[in-house]
Amino acid sequence: MDSICRTLPKGGRLACALAALAALVLFTSPAAAGNCGPIGSADNFRAHHDNYVLYNQMHNNGWAGSDEPAVRVQYSFKYSILGCPAVAQHRSQGFGAAQADESEVFIAYTGQFDFYMGSRPSGPVINRLSNPGIHWRLPLKARWRGMADNTAVVLSFEHRSDGQVFEPTEGTGPEVAQRAYDQKDRAFFDTLSRGSNFVGLHMQGDQVIAGKRLDLSATLRAYVTQNSDITWGPLRDSGARVADYDRLWLRAGHDTGSIGYWEIAWRLGDRGLRTDSLDLGWQASATGVPLYVRLHLGPMNTLSNYTQRQDSIGVGLRFTSF
Repeated sequence: MDSICRTLPKGGRLACALAALAALVLFTSPAAAGNCGPIGSADNFRAHHDNYVLYNQMHNNGWAGSDEPAVRVQYSFKYSILGCPAVAQHRSQGFGAAQADESEVFIAYTGQFDFYMGSRPSGPVINRLSNPGIHWRLPLKARWRGMADNTAVVLSFEHRSDGQVFEPTEGTGPEVAQRAYDQKDRAFFDTLSRGSNFVGLHMQGDQVIAGKRLDLSATLRAYVTQNSDITWGPLRDSGARVADYDRLWLRAGHDTGSIGYWEIAWRLGDRGLRTDSLDLGWQASATGVPLYVRLHLGPMNTLSNYTQRQDSIGVGLRFTSF
C-alpha cells in the first residue's frame, strides 16, 4: 500500500495513507465497541453530510459572467469503526443525535461533482470535492449534566481536494493560468489542482424553542498543508491561502414544521469579512417530497477557483432527513 500511495500526486498521498490506516483498523478489529453491529456490518453505515441533487446556476461575479447550468450532486457517507453510529436527525452536517453516553470513531467520505448535460464538455462530470477523513465524536451529556442528548464535539483529521490535475504553481503553470484569466476561460479554472489537509474541531449544540428544534453547529479548521497558491489575476503572488477563506464555519437551522426547514451557514477566513461567504437553504416539510433550494453568495463555491466570488442557486432534492 505504501508503494501505491507514493505514486499519487503529493496532495493525495496523505489521504491515501489515511485510507490505508482506516482499512487496517476496519478489517483487523474483531468487533465494534458498544451495542453495535460487528466490523463489516451494514448497521454501521450511515449518511454523513448532506446528500443532494440540484439543478444549479452559477455566476462568476465581476469576471466571466454566468456559467452554463449544471446538475450538482453531493454524496456523503460514514462507517463507524468504534462505538455506535450517530443517527442523523437533522442537517447540521450529519453528526446528528445518538446514544448520549457513547463516543464514536468513524471514517467518512464526501464527494461532489457537476454534470453539464451537454451544455459544455465535462468529461462526463467535473469533480468538485473529494473529502475523506477520520473522526472521533464525543457526546457531552455524559460529562456535563443538563446537556441535550445530541450535544457533541467531533475531532477529525481530513483531506480535502478537487481531484484535478493541472498545477498552476509549477513550470509554465502561472503563465497559462494568467492567460486563461485574461481570456475569461471559465472552464480552464475547473482543472486546477487544489488540496489541503487539516484538523477539524466541530461543535454541535441544539435547542428546542417553542416546541421547534433549532440546530446550532460550528467547525474550526487548523490546516496542516495547503496547496492553494494563486498565480493569476489581481491576487497573483499575494500569498492567498484557502485558510484566508475557510477557517471558521457557523450554521443554524430551524425546523418550522409545516413551512419547512430553514438554514443559514456563514464561512469566515483569516482575512475576515473581505473573504467571507454565505449559504442559505430551505427544504420542504419532511412529510412530503424533499424539495430543496440552496443559495450560495461569495467565494468557496468551487475549490478549484475558491477565491472567485461565485453566486449560485440550486433547486432539487436533498435526501438526508432532518
